[in-house]
Amino acid sequence: MMLLPSAAQSLRTTLLWGGLFFSSLGFLAPASAQSGRLDQLFVQDTKGAMRQITGTVTSNGLEKVVVMRGDKEASFDNGRVDRIIWGQVSAAFREGQTYFDRGDFENAAAKFILATDEDERPVIQAAARLAAGEALMLLGSSNPSRFALAIDQFDIFIADHSANRDLPRARDLQARATLLRGEEGDEKRAGELYRSLFEEGNSETPTKGYDQLSCLHAGLAAARALISAGETLPARETLGVLTSASRLLLTSSEEDSPERPKLEALVAEALLGEGFVFLASGQARQAATFFGAQLQNSNNGAPAAQRFGALLGLGEAALAQSAQDPAKLREASLYFAQVAGLDYTDRDRTAQALLRLAETLSRLGDSDAAVQVRLRLQTLIDEYGDTPSAATARTLLKAL
Repeated sequence: MMLLPSAAQSLRTTLLWGGLFFSSLGFLAPASAQSGRLDQLFVQDTKGAMRQITGTVTSNGLEKVVVMRGDKEASFDNGRVDRIIWGQVSAAFREGQTYFDRGDFENAAAKFILATDEDERPVIQAAARLAAGEALMLLGSSNPSRFALAIDQFDIFIADHSANRDLPRARDLQARATLLRGEEGDEKRAGELYRSLFEEGNSETPTKGYDQLSCLHAGLAAARALISAGETLPARETLGVLTSASRLLLTSSEEDSPERPKLEALVAEALLGEGFVFLASGQARQAATFFGAQLQNSNNGAPAAQRFGALLGLGEAALAQSAQDPAKLREASLYFAQVAGLDYTDRDRTAQALLRLAETLSRLGDSDAAVQVRLRLQTLIDEYGDTPSAATARTLLKAL
């Protein structure tokens, strides 16, 4: 069995929970159970129970999933379909999944790309194309050049399968891969891609097939990318819309809804964005005051994301002020250490804290600074290679 690098394993978990095998690639039934080679759908009925439907999927659309059952056609609303187990697929598709399950993402991607030509059904061609991109994303955590190849696959998917149920997923991954590719201008490009996705679910007439919560998360990703690119005006506008939309959805949610904690965290993250806009605008003192208040408020039952986000913001503000006040450098390192060691809510934030901690330790010049800096950078690369901070960490580590 091939062991996955930590970053790839974490990204794989994210992709699995995000719906790779539940929606696009699908599970493949064991060979012994494929005499009829029919697709299997797991569909939620009106009472909330999960039903298994067998047949041949002819359309896996944004609005409806259509299945032929003998000589009869049945259709199901997109939101009711939990997952699909593909029946009749090419040998290349089947080999792609075998390689993927083994953690051999290079060969998995190659087989899935081959399957886009070998499989006759468009629904399988689409599933293979998206799976190829996701396999390349997983490779990117250890080989960043693969992010560009992943983007190519997502671009093709979006062009060729614009009505597919997994279009929102492909667009989200396209934006993420763009952010991670690391070319000049990619942060702004990623921000614009995320913002476009955000608007699909949060306009006056939301696009059918786009999950609203997923679109809200795209809004947060858009704001972060735009702030990193120095595009503070569109970032602030996005944060304003995001905060209002998240609060509205939170207010309308049931107290025991499983989505409620996610919405509470999202509202907290959106509110923190104002402080990071201050930082991007060179207003470190205002940012420090803002994040200090957010940290104090986080002690009153607020989501953990608010505390860790405020700590990161305080570290960034102290670091920005250290040129005029050298004592702020030590203060910044303590904030970054807390986030790097304790934050379990956001991998990108943890990675950023590790990077900043390495930078502050290097500047402080303690007796063991070189060892500690190398340790933080190597940890970031090994465990958080799928985050935006990894590219800078690789550059810094090579220079040591």
